[in-house]
Amino acid sequence: MSNARWTDADDARLKELLVAGATPAKAAAELGRTAGAVNMRVAKLGLKEAPKCGDRSPDWVAIQRLCADGIARTVHEMAAGVGIARDASTT
Repeated sequence: MSNARWTDADDARLKELLVAGATPAKAAAELGRTAGAVNMRVAKLGLKEAPKCGDRSPDWVAIQRLCADGIARTVHEMAAGVGIARDASTT
């Protein structure tokens, strides 16, 4: 992962990814950074409103979409499928 400073191009790409619906974990992978670094940058740039809860959460919406096909999955498979797994070794 990168410890490099954020550039204007990085910020622009992050904004594009978020507008497209990417999770912080997916944006981090694309930008070569950690999800924590992306979350901190999102907050610093004021790109995201306060976290939503319940059925309005972007993660919950992604889980609902994933489950719409009716295929049974473990919680780890669902988390990985929507990009919110904490650790790849737990999937």
